[in-house]
Amino acid sequence: MHKFYNTSPNPVTFLVKIEPARSFEKTIRSAYGLMNTGQSSPDGIPKNPWHLFLILGYSDSYLQGVPGFIQEPLISALSKIAQWKGVDKDLDPFCK
Repeated sequence: MHKFYNTSPNPVTFLVKIEPARSFEKTIRSAYGLMNTGQSSPDGIPKNPWHLFLILGYSDSYLQGVPGFIQEPLISALSKIAQWKGVDKDLDPFCK
């Protein structure tokens, strides 16, 4: 688990290299698109749980506190169900 936060009043800039990137850009575009259109809570969690499962699936990210061996197959399955339901099409406009 990791996180970054700025405790100073000054802006912070840093460079991150993600390898392999896989669907990272799609993840960021989708998450910010949902935030910018009011489809996420103030803390950035998508209001639609299917959107959350898609974003977690795209990013290979998991929630803190639940073992990965439980989350990985569960999030993968829920992300695939969201795709089967066509919910991934909601995120397409953010990724063009």
